[in-house]
Amino acid sequence: MNKPVLSILYPSDSSYSESESATSSDMPEYFHDLNLDQVTADIIGGFGFYELNEFYYHPLQDLSSIKFRHQVFADLMNNDILAAFNDFSVGLQRMRARIERSQKLHNLRQRHRWMLDAAEGYCTTVTELVQKSQGLNIRSSGLNKFVSFLNDYLHSEYFQTLSRSSHSLKEQISAIRYNLFISANRIVVTPHRGETDYGAEVEETFERFRHGSVNEYTVNFPNWPDMNPVEEKILEIVVNMQPLLFDEIQSFVASNINYADPTVVSVERELQFYISYLGYISKLDRTAVRFSFPELLKDMKCVEVRGLFDIALAQKVVGDGKSVVPNDLVLEPPKQVAVITGPNSGGKTTFARAFGQLSYLSKLGCPVPARKATLPLFDQIFTHFEREENLDDLRGKLEDELVRIHKILDQATGRSLIIMNESFGDTTLEDSKLLGHAVLSQIINLGAICICVTFVDELASIGDATLSLMSTVEPDDPTKRTYSIVVQDANGLAYALAIAEKYGLTYRRLRGAKSNES
Repeated sequence: MNKPVLSILYPSDSSYSESESATSSDMPEYFHDLNLDQVTADIIGGFGFYELNEFYYHPLQDLSSIKFRHQVFADLMNNDILAAFNDFSVGLQRMRARIERSQKLHNLRQRHRWMLDAAEGYCTTVTELVQKSQGLNIRSSGLNKFVSFLNDYLHSEYFQTLSRSSHSLKEQISAIRYNLFISANRIVVTPHRGETDYGAEVEETFERFRHGSVNEYTVNFPNWPDMNPVEEKILEIVVNMQPLLFDEIQSFVASNINYADPTVVSVERELQFYISYLGYISKLDRTAVRFSFPELLKDMKCVEVRGLFDIALAQKVVGDGKSVVPNDLVLEPPKQVAVITGPNSGGKTTFARAFGQLSYLSKLGCPVPARKATLPLFDQIFTHFEREENLDDLRGKLEDELVRIHKILDQATGRSLIIMNESFGDTTLEDSKLLGHAVLSQIINLGAICICVTFVDELASIGDATLSLMSTVEPDDPTKRTYSIVVQDANGLAYALAIAEKYGLTYRRLRGAKSNES
């Protein structure tokens, strides 16, 4: 089979060929930390046949490809356009199902009929999309090029012959009439010679006596794909009545084994990338969150995100009638490190994950979970989250964290994103300050963007490059989290709260203990 001549995921053949070497085992290391493993699993869960991992695990590196996908997404957000292309996809799925079913049938003539139905359905599917597209306002270059390709393909000699032959053969089969005379254990099959259909005459005669609904006494025959021996014998006799027609069908099937054009098949697979993602985010349409197309900057270091939310968390709570709290993040030079402090369970890690998710989805060319988003096109994304101690590698937890952060700093560039979540949290406060200061200083020198969740308040003010953010609580009840992250100087309470919660010395815990005693 020849290579597809165009793609609706990549604007050039070079980008397409780059993706062909990808495999489903290439899940990025940071997916688990950002809960992107859950997100992608939910998105592609019902699309296993298409192996969409290849597309979701491999982000784009150039703005032109990302804008190319934005245009296709924008087209498919039009319900009429989405319906037309979804019908196209369903038609090809039905074609594949018929082919697969035919391969499991043991009767050769029946196999040929299923293959003929598949070919005729394929031609109908392609024809209908071309016809529907003429009344649609398609603007993206990707879909327009595909429709133009289909139009040329539709008028090609090969397709016209395939369509004409499959349709003609199906009509001829449908026109076959024969008589069955059933008596005791004997069935006689004879050609139909224009005999009167007395069943129709009887129904017409007694129609005048019908009053309202009546009980159905006809026998419903099971509709199994395979034929039983009696049906096979009847078919054998019918074939002998029309040998030339069935020989023609056999010849058609033999000469059209690989009739589906590789570009049609390839584009239908790529279409699932868009359909799967739009289906996933459509579940959040009834909530207060919004999606948008990000503005990606190649050289600038500005970040402005409004209405940011964790897409994985939103999917979990939407079914319970709950909502997520959107947040904002603005970094303008010289600010490049957002240091988030505040009480535990206040949404700090969720905020960091949400920005990581947004950054990755923006590199896929998808609408992102934010009302508005302007950010750099990051060359790489790194995460440094707490890990369980691995006894197999004979390294302590702190040593493992140092090894991992050293690897990140070796690979990161001035165009990278680094997300740190309570790094070095199991060491002493002084060691956390020392290590955190050294790591953030090196990130600042690199020029990378960093989101740092920490209980060490001092890290929020190590230089002009840091922006201090805090998770907030209700003013009248410090035990209640608002899950809002705001620009605010660290107040020195984060570490104290962490220690108090660790040892059960918070106000709520102490009040609970006192109530139990009384």
